[in-house]
Amino acid sequence: MMEDAGIAAVLTDAATRDLASHPGIACPVLAVHLTAASLEEQSGVERQEEGPVHPEQGAYVIYTSGSTGTPKGVEVSHRAAAHYARSIRSAYGLTSADRVLQFASPSFDASVEEVFGALTNGATLIVRSERSTRTAASFHEESARHAVSGWSLPTAYWHILAEEAPRTGAAFPASLRLVIIGGERADAAFWQPPRLHGGGTVQLLNSYGPTAATVVATTYVETATSAEGVPLGGPLAHVRPFVLDAQARPTAPGMPGELYLGGNGLAMGYIGQPRRTASRFVPDPFSGEPGARMYRTGDRARWPQDGNLVYLGRTDRQVKLRGHRVEPGEIETVLRGAPGVTACAVTVSSGSLDGLRLLAYVVLDKDASHDVEGVRQWLRQRLPAYLIPDVIVPIEALPQTPSGKLDVAKLPVPGTERAVAYEAPASGLEHRIAAIWEELLERDQVGRYDNFFDIGGHSLLAVRMHRRLQDELGVALEIVDLFQYPTVHALASSLARPVPEESPLEAVGERARRQRAALRARVPRPKP
Repeated sequence: MMEDAGIAAVLTDAATRDLASHPGIACPVLAVHLTAASLEEQSGVERQEEGPVHPEQGAYVIYTSGSTGTPKGVEVSHRAAAHYARSIRSAYGLTSADRVLQFASPSFDASVEEVFGALTNGATLIVRSERSTRTAASFHEESARHAVSGWSLPTAYWHILAEEAPRTGAAFPASLRLVIIGGERADAAFWQPPRLHGGGTVQLLNSYGPTAATVVATTYVETATSAEGVPLGGPLAHVRPFVLDAQARPTAPGMPGELYLGGNGLAMGYIGQPRRTASRFVPDPFSGEPGARMYRTGDRARWPQDGNLVYLGRTDRQVKLRGHRVEPGEIETVLRGAPGVTACAVTVSSGSLDGLRLLAYVVLDKDASHDVEGVRQWLRQRLPAYLIPDVIVPIEALPQTPSGKLDVAKLPVPGTERAVAYEAPASGLEHRIAAIWEELLERDQVGRYDNFFDIGGHSLLAVRMHRRLQDELGVALEIVDLFQYPTVHALASSLARPVPEESPLEAVGERARRQRAALRARVPRPKP
């Protein structure tokens, strides 16, 4: 990404300078030492301009998943960022009295909303601690301590908070007035305003927007939902949305089509990729402004009579997974380079209690040294955590249609293959931990040496698992322990005190099976 963006210098500090020093980095790595005193001294220094600054100059480049296997850099101009900051002032009602939580990492464009949305409108920015998200209670407590009035959260994290509230009776901080969620489709089951300490209501807002349209393009603030779920809503002031058919003509009200976005919020394009830019940023025939463009989102949508856009899915393989845009083709490109992999396919499962999951199918050569765990380690060294498949399934060959394409319907059901040999839980505590995992991961069998994150677990499920372990076993542990001890055996061994046996092991297993059957009955299964 540094080479692609043409980075001129890396700014870091002394503690992390070594992390930024890499043989492949040709530009200078500059360590800076900032203290309150040094910042005060620098504030009086007159800034030297190298030349005039134009609104069309780039403000930042942010990278998203690429269908060709290489992340693509989206360059956003100062003009687009400024229009966005101005639009959310009215959309969110931000004032100097607000205290906005910075939840997102700076590597995601949601941080642009939090940082610049707050500071350009005079609000205070509160940077959360890592410990605050370990439990819903700690998140509420830290927000209350800092009198936070606005949250901008990944939709998946909001689902956890909304799910926790009725169970625990937890009330949201009294200072809170606005909750913005976005990043993936919102579940209608959790679409209700939070209950505050001392009463009162909070505005719950569903946001939608691709990176190329500068963070957020539409918002939905009503309480009604449609058959397709929570609507995308209407556009921000600087955005002009269109639902067009295959000939780029507006569809009739209620009819599906591809969603195009126009207006002043569009990015400059994909850095160093003029052909890709031209294919996605197309001329806007509905604008009288010379050079006006529209962005093809690749999302299918429709305009109901009430004027609130409804999301219908993608026109390509791209998916939104736990707040990230994911291109399965990017993962396949890396997989093909793994030792021992002769063929591969990456798909996305649906119908899970926790939403979508990445599945990888690999054909390995006959060398006994090549196995699934080796493939997973290879991926971990080359891909960010959110692109690591939840399950990697070794198969003899990829099924094909008569025309030679991948026959997705004939891929085996994940979970029938194991990364390690199954060994039954040995102690009562291991049985009880395994039963919880089986329910959360929707698996019929979890062994004592199965790795939670290798059999479908991820950070959001870890939060739920942490809660279940505390509630059902009465043990004291932190979420970080789940990453340090990711197998049933390791986690059970790490717990200092024994847990009393509340029921025979047979009863535990039978209860888990009944719970799984009841939960699965509530989830619609995808058609073959």
